[in-house]
Amino acid sequence: KRIAEEKKRNWKKVAEETQNQTQSKEEFEMLRNMLWEEELEAKRKQEEEEAIIRSMQQKEEMMRQNQDQIAAKKEMIERMEHEEKEAVDRMLKRFEDDEEDER
Repeated sequence: KRIAEEKKRNWKKVAEETQNQTQSKEEFEMLRNMLWEEELEAKRKQEEEEAIIRSMQQKEEMMRQNQDQIAAKKEMIERMEHEEKEAVDRMLKRFEDDEEDER
């Protein structure tokens, strides 16, 4: 009877150890999965932030290019107006010269 109880006790001990090992393995798997999910979420957030930054930089670049185009167009218009004024002044001067020559 004592041998049977010893075997029973040993069997119970082995069963508990096996259960503890299984439980530890399951806890390890759960923790590993949680860590993986956290890393995945952190990577997703970082990519999202980088996309927002890229979008803002592109918008700023587009606005800068637009300002450059506006400035270039304004400069071109001013140059054309100046050239037109010079041409008108030259024609008026010719008319004056022609009138003086006719007198």
